[in-house]
Amino acid sequence: MKLMVRDVGTKRMVVEVEPSLKIGELKTKLQAEHSVADPARQKMIYKGKVLKDADTIESTGVTEADFYVCMVSAPPKVCCLGRGRGSGEGTETERRNGEGLAWPHT
Repeated sequence: MKLMVRDVGTKRMVVEVEPSLKIGELKTKLQAEHSVADPARQKMIYKGKVLKDADTIESTGVTEADFYVCMVSAPPKVCCLGRGRGSGEGTETERRNGEGLAWPHT
């Protein structure tokens, strides 16, 4: 069956799928055929419900006249300054105690 998938913008994608295809596999197919983001960042929505990766297309009740919405979340922010948990200022305890900081304290 031909399935319409729309993003939250104006992009419309048509993919040829079998009804037994799982939503997780559909996400991978969208990435391969339409350069959609990593499947882990995709959320597939149908009639206001976020679909699970284990659901099959058939089990969602979608027809060729319907469409899914594919929302892509922003990539996680990664900070890699210095030591600690990415802040560059040591651990939380070190910050509270004034230890491990790059400048002298009085």
